[in-house]
Amino acid sequence: MAVEDWTADVVGRMHKSRITGKMLAAESGITAAYLSTVLNGHKGTPGTREKIIAALKRLEQKAQDTAPPPEEVDV
Repeated sequence: MAVEDWTADVVGRMHKSRITGKMLAAESGITAAYLSTVLNGHKGTPGTREKIIAALKRLEQKAQDTAPPPEEVDV
């Protein structure tokens, strides 16, 4: 997967789950500034990428666990 592919996926998933850069950086154990640099394709290692993706998965799970149930719609 090219750098642009994985970073675009991460940013899209962050948006969908309402996860901020600060939240993802904290969960990843890196600074928000470094996260931004990595997501913009300027720095980063495969290990950093894996840390970010793992942290994103944890945050997505937390968001899913705390989300209110969808409202029922009468049809």
